[in-house]
Amino acid sequence: MGAKVQYTWRGSLTDAEMVDLVESHGGRPPVGWWDRIRQFSLGWVTARTEDGALVGFANVAWDGGDHAFLLDPKTRSTRQHEGIGTAASPSPQSMRRQRAANGCTSTLILNSSPSTWARVGLSGPTPA
Repeated sequence: MGAKVQYTWRGSLTDAEMVDLVESHGGRPPVGWWDRIRQFSLGWVTARTEDGALVGFANVAWDGGDHAFLLDPKTRSTRQHEGIGTAASPSPQSMRRQRAANGCTSTLILNSSPSTWARVGLSGPTPA
């Protein structure tokens, strides 16, 4: 288990930090990715150690209206399996409150596996 982690909603985050985080577990992010998509985010959670190192991230994208999406949860490779990604993923309740504060009143879509739904307190998809 590593150093204590601080989770921050809409915490400061540079594109260089995001590239480094993704590369830490073998990903190949295009430079500028975070700078391009940030405008489409309702918010995000950063997970940092006490010395400020980025060890986790989760993005909540939205369409500017009625739909919010939990996307891109990431954990630094050396800190995986400590619960950081789960803790960085906003709960459906907190996402609902944030969407309501921005005038969004309906659908939440999780673009992830059923095991992730359970970790954030959901039972899985419901029929339309």
